[in-house]
Amino acid sequence: MQRFIISISAAALILVGLCWVPRPVSAAPKHIVGTWELVSGEINGQPVTGKHIKMISAHHFLWIIYDPKTLKTQGAGSGTYTVNGDSYVEHIEFFDVGGAEGMIGTDAKFTVKVDGDTLTQEGMAGTTQIKETYKRLD
Repeated sequence: MQRFIISISAAALILVGLCWVPRPVSAAPKHIVGTWELVSGEINGQPVTGKHIKMISAHHFLWIIYDPKTLKTQGAGSGTYTVNGDSYVEHIEFFDVGGAEGMIGTDAKFTVKVDGDTLTQEGMAGTTQIKETYKRLD
């Protein structure tokens, strides 16, 4: 019985190891992967407030807004994304911003441009018009 349990455990570990193969970073455009800090932005024509940080990995994005004085989170979101030329689409899997609860499961569609250490994106998240300029932190 002990051999059986060890064999099943070993087989399970091998199966997990074979299935848990990370996708290569090269699958994402390298120019967009990194950590970005918002330097200017507008939401529906109004200037944004708070400090915005966006992290883009090979297949996922995460952003957070916080008040630099109180260090309290004001909002956050994450999910997966696709890039095709200058089209950048975020598929929102998590979203914590008051009044925007219906965003989970939707796509935010942007036109994106990376010029050196500057990322600009403009587009729509639901009915919200967004214009943002970020500087690369790393």
